[in-house]
Amino acid sequence: MKTKKSITLKPDEIASFQLETHEGGGYLWRVVSDNEPVVKVQIKPLQQARAIKAAPIGKSFPVEVELQALAAGEATIVLEERRGWEKDSEPLNVCTITVTIDN
Repeated sequence: MKTKKSITLKPDEIASFQLETHEGGGYLWRVVSDNEPVVKVQIKPLQQARAIKAAPIGKSFPVEVELQALAAGEATIVLEERRGWEKDSEPLNVCTITVTIDN
């Protein structure tokens, strides 16, 4: 699945949203492209590790994606959900975020 989002922020403003992850099946969201001088990206789990281990295989869990505007400009951020050991396969999901930071 491919998701596209557009967000407009002011410098030092923080925005966040949730993405489902299939961590129970070994999938994790990773930042594969960003513009660090303009925006900082963090992906935070919303579930405790022990809750994930006790869940059925393939269970989805939400993660929080936090974007912090650092300077005026524009950034395109690409996140992929994939298994770390499957280097040559297509990602399960891709999320592309266009961030505009206005003064």
